[in-house]
Amino acid sequence: MDSRDKAKQHFDDWSNHYEQSYTWRHFFSPVHDILQAHVLGVQGMHILDVGCGTGDMLRRFSGERAARLVGVDESEGMLAKAREFTAADDNITYVAGTAESLPFGDAEFDIATSCIAFHHFPDPDVAVSEMFRVLKPGGRLFICDLTQQGLMGRGMLLYGKLKADEHYFTEKTMKALLEEAGFREVASEHVFRFPPSMLIFGFRER
Repeated sequence: MDSRDKAKQHFDDWSNHYEQSYTWRHFFSPVHDILQAHVLGVQGMHILDVGCGTGDMLRRFSGERAARLVGVDESEGMLAKAREFTAADDNITYVAGTAESLPFGDAEFDIATSCIAFHHFPDPDVAVSEMFRVLKPGGRLFICDLTQQGLMGRGMLLYGKLKADEHYFTEKTMKALLEEAGFREVASEHVFRFPPSMLIFGFRER
């Protein structure tokens, strides 16, 4: 079983108790709070969440009256739970797919997000290029993920590789990745102490 299949199996197995877990309460949910606070002005927007898990970010954006919300994930278990949570919300759609081959046309979305999922993507260059492709001119990308920056970050990277995590970046290398894909006004900030995490955001030029 390759690393991608291992990660998918892990999240399928975790899906039923994901939002009741210690990791959810003390890491994922607080980081989602941080991401939500940065993604302002979502009313009427078309939003894509890549590696959406059980759909918490999309549920948050639905409460802020986004017009169209789409989540992509490889884990069928996570998607099944996400659909269960949002069965009564017609604005949210969930699609099985990979970050490296997003099943959408060019320039469909105003905002793309990915929260604590990017390190699982086997080909990060292609994943960022795909997010660039599906964003409209002027569209915004927000990636919140673990970082290998600093001693603690490097320790987390070693631990993560035992769990089939693919890649951890620093703020500098993630910013370079977005800029190489064509994003502009790329900025970053450290957002969480443990596990060490960063937020990177940029615009697709008009």
